[in-house]
Amino acid sequence: MIWLAIRHVYFAIRRHHIRDQFWDVINSDMLDELGFDYWSNIFVAALVYQSYRFMKMLYLDNPTAQILDRILILRENRSFYYPYRYNRYFAVDFIVSIIKFWLCFVYLFKISIDLCIISLVGTAIEFIWNNFNEFFGIGFFGYIQLIQCIINRLIFFIGLYVYGHGNILMATIVIAYLMAIYVFCWQTGQLLLHRGNHHRNNKSSINLWRMLKRFHMRHIKNLKRIQTGNIYSRALLLYLLPNIPFNCYLLIFVVCMKTTWIIRFISCSVITSEIYGIFGVHILFALANRQFQKSSIRFMHILADKHQHFNSHIDLANRLKLVNYGQNFHSKNKYGFTYGKLQLITMNECFKYFLLYSQSLMFIYVHVLILDILFHSYSVI
Repeated sequence: MIWLAIRHVYFAIRRHHIRDQFWDVINSDMLDELGFDYWSNIFVAALVYQSYRFMKMLYLDNPTAQILDRILILRENRSFYYPYRYNRYFAVDFIVSIIKFWLCFVYLFKISIDLCIISLVGTAIEFIWNNFNEFFGIGFFGYIQLIQCIINRLIFFIGLYVYGHGNILMATIVIAYLMAIYVFCWQTGQLLLHRGNHHRNNKSSINLWRMLKRFHMRHIKNLKRIQTGNIYSRALLLYLLPNIPFNCYLLIFVVCMKTTWIIRFISCSVITSEIYGIFGVHILFALANRQFQKSSIRFMHILADKHQHFNSHIDLANRLKLVNYGQNFHSKNKYGFTYGKLQLITMNECFKYFLLYSQSLMFIYVHVLILDILFHSYSVI
């Protein structure tokens, strides 16, 4: 994968200085062949490196594999808190149904990749037919060039499939884990519902503090699961950095440039899949964090209300432990999924990334427009 990234960087450097369509076809510089400029190869090199990191995270550095195996493969109801439900459904069945629904879109994406490969094969065959003498009219060296073209196409297609596999697998695992965290936090928050109006007698106070202790134990487990799953928040940041500018670049290219329907179809397929990752998965992170914070805020409100009413029948050590745990959430640095080791992922941050996307779109549009004006001015001269 690193070699493929270096290869596309070389394509970008060469394209910036030399343009040779025959060389592009033989060496499978597909982006230049389709009419993109040299910046597209820079973006693709970054995306190839991103997919390499994704594969490494998933197969070599994935601490969440055990819990996902119990939920998605073994389908153990006991993977969740008793009574093992989310609203009216069993929690495992709820998550599995969401993943099945998501896989329907994955199959559509897989079909679009296959159609892209078929269309690219068609353009190569058309070019070889139009330049028949260049391949078959010069003897042995023509056949060497043809073999080189076929091998380079296979390398490009294998890289495309690996890129698609890495992104699809990462998206599927992230969705499953975020939904599991959401359900865990929802189940934990259910302990605090309808607990605010207790009579202030010894028995009700003892039951309340037992419930808070039970919440405390679940909440710590949820926090540990979020910290374990921060590998996916790092993957989100790694996804956003190259895909936001590349998505804007493709969108401007489709809107402003005159291209064939094949190129538009390929570009629109990539744009749609990237927008889902930039905004859809992004919002899932924010929802999981909000569900975690929701129960935390309710927990602090109950502690503030009940802390004033001391009861000698309640274990002082447990009470101090709960109060100390609640005080830890009175902090500007909120707990939850973060952008790597940076800011907490919230709806406000999602909106900021939407603004960043729109600004990148305008910047790239102006850049492309200026290049187009300069190109036409140079043509006139």
